[in-house]
Amino acid sequence: MSEGRARKPRFIDIARHAGVGIATVDRVMNARGGVSAKTTRRVLESARFLGVNRLLPEQSQRTLRLEVILHRAPTPFYQRLNRACHLAPKMVQEPVQVYITHIPVGKPARLRAHLNAITSYRDGIILYANDVPENAEIIKKFVRQLPVVTISTDIRDSGRHAYMGIDNRRAGETAARLSEAFCRKGGKALIIEPDHAVAAQRLRAEGFADFFDKSGKSDQLVHLRADSVPEYRLQQIIALLEAEPGLRVLYSAVNDELQQLMAEAAGQRPVLNSLAKIVHDLSDENVSHLRSGQIDIVIDSNPLKQLVLAVDFLVGWHQGSTSLKANLIDFDIFTAGNIPADYPEIQSEE
Repeated sequence: MSEGRARKPRFIDIARHAGVGIATVDRVMNARGGVSAKTTRRVLESARFLGVNRLLPEQSQRTLRLEVILHRAPTPFYQRLNRACHLAPKMVQEPVQVYITHIPVGKPARLRAHLNAITSYRDGIILYANDVPENAEIIKKFVRQLPVVTISTDIRDSGRHAYMGIDNRRAGETAARLSEAFCRKGGKALIIEPDHAVAAQRLRAEGFADFFDKSGKSDQLVHLRADSVPEYRLQQIIALLEAEPGLRVLYSAVNDELQQLMAEAAGQRPVLNSLAKIVHDLSDENVSHLRSGQIDIVIDSNPLKQLVLAVDFLVGWHQGSTSLKANLIDFDIFTAGNIPADYPEIQSEE
């Protein structure tokens, strides 16, 4: 370089002036994302101050690239959540592109590898996964690089930036209050114990049982640690009903094919019709069962609202206008009389 000729500012010069790392400057200058609005503005201001002679990215016009990672599960709720991923970006005001990845449950190495692969070119992560220590430790590594939002089940001790979902324990307590009302003139409530490795289901069951315990009515509660195979579980329920005619209400924290099997068996096994039934989450089958009277109450966690709020949070984070906190959403209670007229709300949006 000839004497007296000014050297062009380099990324390291911008980084020093802005007080950030070179990798952050590279992300901002090449519009790779993953940097907060406040830091992005500081980098761009430093670049202009130092006289960078190139077209600088326009922060406000860039489309955010968000990754939704869903732990695959054979449930109607998972199917609704998957469909909601396609609609949620259309319901926010800013340009957003959502990429969806499905990872098998119980494969933390797959989650870690995928996050390693995408972190440099995503602006945020929305994660549906179990609250287990392995997942929490993985997330801790990545929250320093970009914002992470958990949905449906919070992953405690992970450092995630926000949780968008219902209070599962309170949902279970609400089911217990309804069940206790069914049993007020006598009788007992039956709870189908869920897989306690699934945090959302475990919290619902705990909330349900705690209500009866704290009300001094634990003798009205019957626990069934049911078989994992729905067909066998149905036979266990029928046998229990025949042995204990005082059962008045059944509560299940899991929405799986058991409800369909119970509806199909009701004609041959009238004892099934003697139970009031409280389950979780709307599905095509549960809507049908509400209308036919095979299910009485559904507590719904509104996966579409969870996705919309998660996307909104990440948009706000990049605009510097979001406080980093959990955001519990309200669950809805449905009977045959108030099924949403537009259900399924996103069936045609795939």
